[in-house]
Amino acid sequence: MTEPDPETTARDRGVSGTTEPDSEAADRQAGAAAPASLSAEGLARIHLRSGAVLLARAELESLVLTGSLPVPAMADLAEVRWRTGDLEGAAEAATGHRAAGGSDAIATLILAEAAGADGRGDDAARHVSELGPMTESALGTMFAGMPRRADWSAATAARSAPTGGASSSARSRRGRAAASSASGAATGGEATEPSDGGTSSPPVRRRAPDPSTEADILLADARADMRSGDPERMGLAFDRLALALRWHPAMAEDVAEL
Repeated sequence: MTEPDPETTARDRGVSGTTEPDSEAADRQAGAAAPASLSAEGLARIHLRSGAVLLARAELESLVLTGSLPVPAMADLAEVRWRTGDLEGAAEAATGHRAAGGSDAIATLILAEAAGADGRGDDAARHVSELGPMTESALGTMFAGMPRRADWSAATAARSAPTGGASSSARSRRGRAAASSASGAATGGEATEPSDGGTSSPPVRRRAPDPSTEADILLADARADMRSGDPERMGLAFDRLALALRWHPAMAEDVAEL
């Protein structure tokens, strides 16, 4: 008498001969049902910020076709169209963003650029004034190499630092002190406080600040700058993050999560 084949018996009963444990099947079903932790527009923003503008545009344009593009992401759409050479389409998205209640600074900048390209100087000047005074550095951060079509001289002139003997001297002293402090921190030694010219007193030596403490302060300031919505402060945030990494390279993970 022959023994029955286990696989044949299982098929006859209507079950698989290689069933997986209940726990594994449940885990797989739960994983398939779990919602994505990152939205489509969030992923597109990461691609935009990392320079993958064509990929970001494809993702955002697909959201436009399905009618699921949220208001904040309309500013990202305007930016990615602008950075891929479609200034007209960028202005359309920027207008839609503002009409829906959005207030992203990049949308205003794009409207100024579109007006400047069309020769509408008054409209361009109005949008420039809406952004408020900015330093050339902050403006350069927003453009990131893109050509300028509008006249931005009024915005940057309003933030030009006054030149004066006393204030320039004070800024120079602060700059020398900061450079000396950073040098001391990098070597783990003492920083030398520079003395003003014309004096014979020896330089004052002091302990360099703790790099991790200084980096924590810079990271906190950068976080506040990026959340402020102020274009100039957002531009300064990147400088603070770069300096924080120079002070304390182990903070790279915290900077990446910001």
